[in-house]
Amino acid sequence: MKDVLIIGGGIAGTTLSFQLHRAGWTIHLVDEPKEFTASKVASGLYNPLVLKRRRVVWKAPEMLDTLPSFYRQMEAECNGDFFDDKPVWEVLHDPGVENDWVALSDLPKFEPLIGAVLSNPNPNVIAHKIGEVAGSGRVDVPKMIQEWSKHLKSISSFSEGWVEPQELTYSDDSWEWKGQRFKRVIWTKGFDHHHPHFPDLPFSPTKGEVLIVKSPELNLDHILHGGVFIMPLGEDLYKVGATYSWDPLDVIPTSEGKEHLLAEWKKLVNAECEVVEHVAGIRPNVKDRKPLLGKSTEVPESYIFNGLGSRGILMAPWLSEMMLNFVQGDLQLLPEVDINRFS
Repeated sequence: MKDVLIIGGGIAGTTLSFQLHRAGWTIHLVDEPKEFTASKVASGLYNPLVLKRRRVVWKAPEMLDTLPSFYRQMEAECNGDFFDDKPVWEVLHDPGVENDWVALSDLPKFEPLIGAVLSNPNPNVIAHKIGEVAGSGRVDVPKMIQEWSKHLKSISSFSEGWVEPQELTYSDDSWEWKGQRFKRVIWTKGFDHHHPHFPDLPFSPTKGEVLIVKSPELNLDHILHGGVFIMPLGEDLYKVGATYSWDPLDVIPTSEGKEHLLAEWKKLVNAECEVVEHVAGIRPNVKDRKPLLGKSTEVPESYIFNGLGSRGILMAPWLSEMMLNFVQGDLQLLPEVDINRFS
């Protein structure tokens, strides 16, 4: 019998499975072979600031304390290469914006997060100055998911497929699925309005679209942010994103999304680009914009770790440690993330 069956191999399931694995748990992760999920098209950007609104992300200092070592240890465990702590460049369009940026560093909660102000080093970037965001960077999410699942396969701890709640049966203090038994199950499979173990959770999912473009002349080596992000992928390729929309909630790219992202590209850089790929995914956001962690009151030993939204890479190391301690009985969840806040 294994300790846990984790259902869903996006950012939530991948990071939680690593957290439990390194704590000595016997795990089994199941993921659907779906090309366009929110995690697989995610930017992987982690950023402690809400740049548009100039505010600090909830619990950002605590999250940043655990983030670098978590992803580096994960890389070491699976012999991967997906973590990059090169800071985000915020575009400062004029002296007034620069002054506002510098003034933030005088505020105690912003001071450790406002990095250096740089002269614009790239003639193709449309900026008066560049502001570095301390504690920011990127995880290559598709690569992380691929390399971690490959590692789990090598130790017989990963299955490709999908699990519906009715496929599981609980008896003799354990769950059974396909002839295997598990002490508990944790659901990490993105938004689901009608899960019988967790009815009526207030998901408020959003659709996001991104472009992959080729631009040999841009020559950018940092993530650039100014309304949207432009992220170097290597070989003159860049990811540009992202859009936010609510209707329809599907993974079909739209001409409106493409036109919007190309217009934003032109506001940030003087460089031609060719669209190589256009993809969409659905973010498992929650009505109050906080994650969903907790234990089912409908059935025994069924848990949820979900709703990480667009800041999943930033939140996951810290929250997965909290989830580990909660399931072990060592810690109560914070009220802000406990699903009981909606009961």
